[in-house]
Amino acid sequence: MTTGRPYSRIFLAFGFFIRMAAASAAHAETSVSGKIGMERTAPAPRGVAMSGGGATSGISIKTTGELLRTVNANRATVERLIEDLDREGLDITMRDAEVRHWIRRYRELKDALEAGSAGNVLLIEALERMEAGDLGGAGKRLRGGLETDLRAGDVKRAANDAFRAGRIMELLFDFGKAKDLYGQAAALDPQNGDYAYNLGLIWSRLGDQKKAIDYYGGALRLYASQNMEERPETAKVYAGLGSSWMELHDPAAAASCFKNALAVESRVNGAESPGVAALYAGLGRAYGEQGNLRMAIAYYGKALDASLAAYGEMDAAVASLYEVMAEDLSALGDSRQAMAYYEKAIGIEEEEYGRRHPLVALTYNNLGLAFYNAGAPQRALEYYRRALAIDEGAYGRKNPDVARMYSNIGLALNALGDPRKAIGYFQKGLDIDVAVFGESSPDVANKYNNLGGAWSSLGDQTKAVYYYGKALKIDLRIYGDRHPMVATIYNNLAAAWDGLADSRKAIEYYGKAVAIDRAAYGEDHPHIAGLYNNIGSSWSALGDHAKALGYYKKALRIYARLYGERSAAAAVVYDNIGQSYGALGDQKKALGFYGKALDAGVAVYGSSHPFIAVVYDNIGKAWTGLGDPQKAIDYYHRAIEIDLPAYGSKSQAVANIYNDLGVALTTRGDAREALGYYDKALDIYSGLFDAKHTLIAAVYNNIGGAWEKLGDSKKAVSYYEKALDIDLALYGGEHPSVANIYYNIGYSYDSLKDRAQAIDYYRKAYGVYRKVNGDDNPATLRVKSSLDRALNGTTGK
Repeated sequence: MTTGRPYSRIFLAFGFFIRMAAASAAHAETSVSGKIGMERTAPAPRGVAMSGGGATSGISIKTTGELLRTVNANRATVERLIEDLDREGLDITMRDAEVRHWIRRYRELKDALEAGSAGNVLLIEALERMEAGDLGGAGKRLRGGLETDLRAGDVKRAANDAFRAGRIMELLFDFGKAKDLYGQAAALDPQNGDYAYNLGLIWSRLGDQKKAIDYYGGALRLYASQNMEERPETAKVYAGLGSSWMELHDPAAAASCFKNALAVESRVNGAESPGVAALYAGLGRAYGEQGNLRMAIAYYGKALDASLAAYGEMDAAVASLYEVMAEDLSALGDSRQAMAYYEKAIGIEEEEYGRRHPLVALTYNNLGLAFYNAGAPQRALEYYRRALAIDEGAYGRKNPDVARMYSNIGLALNALGDPRKAIGYFQKGLDIDVAVFGESSPDVANKYNNLGGAWSSLGDQTKAVYYYGKALKIDLRIYGDRHPMVATIYNNLAAAWDGLADSRKAIEYYGKAVAIDRAAYGEDHPHIAGLYNNIGSSWSALGDHAKALGYYKKALRIYARLYGERSAAAAVVYDNIGQSYGALGDQKKALGFYGKALDAGVAVYGSSHPFIAVVYDNIGKAWTGLGDPQKAIDYYHRAIEIDLPAYGSKSQAVANIYNDLGVALTTRGDAREALGYYDKALDIYSGLFDAKHTLIAAVYNNIGGAWEKLGDSKKAVSYYEKALDIDLALYGGEHPSVANIYYNIGYSYDSLKDRAQAIDYYRKAYGVYRKVNGDDNPATLRVKSSLDRALNGTTGK
């Protein structure tokens, strides 16, 4: 199971917004099975009016000071602006960016009024009202001048009045009226590119990006026809185009526009202007959306350098860039550097906003996510709880931000092997979101998705399918059937169907997800690689390890191109390729790929990360297959030395290794010692899961095998029957796990010379294997051989 991208933002304004919203596209983290799941977090928090640490309504101290200087400490204007931000419900993480944009637009309009005010009573009166904090009165005066100029037939002057009045309406957040006035200005003076540009800007604010692109294109054509390409407005138009293409999920087109804007802006205003910083940040986001995180980080680094030059170290814009760089570094597996950047961001934010501000909570959340991705869910839980305490103090207990933190705490608890407690937190978050947003919101879909993941961890794939289905229904209604959010749910549904032993249905859902994500992102994208990996796992579950290898290698090619061969994502796939070669009987080749996984994993995470324990565990299985159980036992102990401090002594990860140790000891001939480890595993699983859980069934099956090795076939049958009861309840009669237990019971009856019972169970196993895997599958052939021997009166021992 994995997490989504952290909640992040970029506080840079360039006459448009380069926003890093809380994206839902998931970064991959491996589970023991090597599946790449997709966890989703809630959308970025909604804004509420608040004051803390000297900040006004979520605005930093520095921006508050700049705002007060801009409006000559006119409190009426500040209060009106705060009311407008609250009325708009603006995300608190974006308020600095919004206010900086507002300040720039206010100054532009004020400068324009001052420049034209000589001898113009209308503009002088509008300026006086504006400075007095009466923006509405200033707009009314400008609209009165518009009517006068229209009656006088002065079309160009009337167009300018309409344009200025539109700017006032924009400052009042009345974007509908602003759009109408800009439209009137453009109709009166269709050769003015500035009017077309501002129409594009306002349509973008109104959410119609296609209309915005049309007007931006018109502005560029007008500037070109008038030899006006080398002016700041041209850079703004290209930047606006880039922003609109990002909203339309075309990051390649956006990157092209941002590069054009950057070329003009650098020539006009210099290489260290705030505009250059914003455009580098936009390019970082565009490359990030294309999956090229290394290029994204490089551009964010350029944005950081420009921002430090423009704003200094202790600025919200700088903090936000540390955040997004940390986010992508975490996705690349460089959790240490990510944590360092998050801590820098926290230092700035605590200085700018105070220690109890929701933005500080947001960064605690993201630092928690970095620890989560670094395989330290206990540390993640600490930071999530700090964030929760701040958000509960700021918003109360019935707020979507609080619901988000409940969800992330649930993720950490699930990773710590306590899915039951995780479900409690997910449900608390769901109850809040349903009360706030209603049943059919993206937030509610996220919580259903997370509940599905937790029920999957508990082994109840039927419930997992139920909750994923609820999430899918909402997402289809909101986004349609071609949106990456829908692809996320298809991926998770597929994993649940795999758990229900319907891997063909799983492959069908993975295929749907691939079709959506390929259309959205192209072939060379980490989402596509993750889905290829998962399809490989499904083919492996079907016993077609050769086909699985084909998909794993396709995934590896993409990851290697995007992240390099020693990346976290590549390490996952190396491990899966190793498992496939092991299943094909080539344990030496398996060990080679486990070695690559180990090399990449240590390079990314260090030697004490839980992923390293996963690889050690698989290396142990390979050595067992090569007939060297002692070497296997050595690797299992190495895995336990990592997982015990990471997860604690009662975690699923530790129980898994105890179970594997039991298998190796049984193989070595120490079945009695193996029983001790099986008991430890069973004790942990029983504390975590319901009595009818697939892992509990697996241990009962292995205990049966140990008693069979010890010569007590009756006791073996009693444990096999316990395992069979669970698997029949979970999967029904036509499942490979059920067939395997039928075979084991048949073998024990064979040992007891009870030929009739042996034949009965061999037949049951053979019937299931034929139906599920076909006649030529190795498991089917093995059972047929035992059945034939029993029918011929020959012992199967």
